[in-house]
Amino acid sequence: MSVMCISGCNTGIESTKRITPNRADRRMLQPKAEEMLMDSAEAVPVAKWELGRQILISDSRASLIYEMRDASGNRIHGDSLAGRIVNFTGISSTTSPGGDVMGIVTFRDPQNGNTLSYITNKKPEDLGTMTWNDLPMIVDKEQADAMARLLNNRRFWIRTPLWYDAKGNPVAGAKFVPVNILEVSPGIGAFPLHIKFTDGQTTAWLPMNMPDGKGNKGSRMFSSLFSLSDPKEDYPNIAPEIWDLICKGRVCEGMTKEECKLSLGNPQEVDRGHNWDQLLDVWTYSDGSYLFFINDRLTREKR
Repeated sequence: MSVMCISGCNTGIESTKRITPNRADRRMLQPKAEEMLMDSAEAVPVAKWELGRQILISDSRASLIYEMRDASGNRIHGDSLAGRIVNFTGISSTTSPGGDVMGIVTFRDPQNGNTLSYITNKKPEDLGTMTWNDLPMIVDKEQADAMARLLNNRRFWIRTPLWYDAKGNPVAGAKFVPVNILEVSPGIGAFPLHIKFTDGQTTAWLPMNMPDGKGNKGSRMFSSLFSLSDPKEDYPNIAPEIWDLICKGRVCEGMTKEECKLSLGNPQEVDRGHNWDQLLDVWTYSDGSYLFFINDRLTREKR
C-alpha cells in the first residue's frame, strides 16, 4: 500500500427530569490543570491597583487615545509611546457636556513627568469591575511579571505548530512535543505576552494572552497553547510512527479520523454517505485540501 502524506494546514420542558452529570461530564466541567495554574496570576481590578503600579504602553497609537499633559499641566501631543512603562497614579472623575460623571484612570511617565489620562465612559463606582484589558493599548506589567515567575524555566508540551522567530516571521514547528520556557515578557501589539521557548533544537516565540479577571476564554490563552503533561498519554493506542506524523501536522493512508483530527484539526466541512457496505466520508479544509475516508480509515487525500 502506498503512503501519502500532507501537511496541516418544539420540545416541552414541563416534565423534563433533572439531569445529573455523569463522571465523564463532571470531568469535562472541571477546570483544566492549565487553567488552574493561571489562578495565581489572575488580573487585579483597576480599583485595587496600588499607586505606582507599573503599566506598559503596548501600542504607538496610545498617544491618540490617552490625554497627555506635561508636568505643568499643559496639554501636549506626544510621539510614539509603545514600550514606555508608566505608573498608575489613581482614579478621578470628570463631567461630560451632557452632565454624565465619568471615571478617569491616570498614569505618570517617570521619565519626563508627563501625565496620561483615559476617560472610561463609566461611572467612577463602576471601575471596580475593570481590569487592564478594559483599558486600550496597555499591559499590566506586574501581572505579566507574575506570569513570567510562574512559567520561566519550566517544561511544558506545546499544542500548536505555529511558531515564530524573534521578528514575528513563521518558522517550522511541531505540536505535542516538550519545550522549555526561556523567557516571558510583556508584548507589544495585540497580545500582552511574548513567550520564548526551545525544543532543544529550535528557539522560537509565541504571542499569548493572559487572564483578564473575568473568566473570558480569549484566543491564545495558556491552556490552548501548552499542556502540563504529555498529550500522548491520552492516546496510548496510537503507534509511535503515527504520533510522529501527528506532531509534524501530517497524515498518511490508513490513519483513523481521530488521528487525522489530532494532526490537522477539525475540518471545515464534512460530507457523509455510503456505497453498498462501505461508509464514506469526505473532510474538506479551509485551504481547499480534503481527506477521503472509507470505513473510518483515510484512503486518499488531495491538496
